[in-house]
Amino acid sequence: MQSLVTDVRAVIEEVGLTEPAVVGHSLGASIAAVHAAAHGARAVVCVDQSLRFGEFAALVQARADDLRSQRTMEAVASIDRALLHLAYANEMPFPPYRGRQARRTGT
Repeated sequence: MQSLVTDVRAVIEEVGLTEPAVVGHSLGASIAAVHAAAHGARAVVCVDQSLRFGEFAALVQARADDLRSQRTMEAVASIDRALLHLAYANEMPFPPYRGRQARRTGT
């Protein structure tokens, strides 16, 4: 997720947006939320986020100061690790996108 958040930031800077509205679908919704927490946004729209948003929001809020500091990527990595632990603790299928991938590949 670190590189994806960095990519979103690079695109926003490249096109010169100062206060973007960030929209993401599925995994992109998580990326949009983390990006907004780290860099700010006029608005965030999360569509079909594959995570339990309450748990995800709590992880992001707990790391809000780090996300807005020089430790942004360390905070994102910490959120990633915590989400993996939540997936196992809640007996969610792992990886979370296995079902979608199986349909695409025909397996």
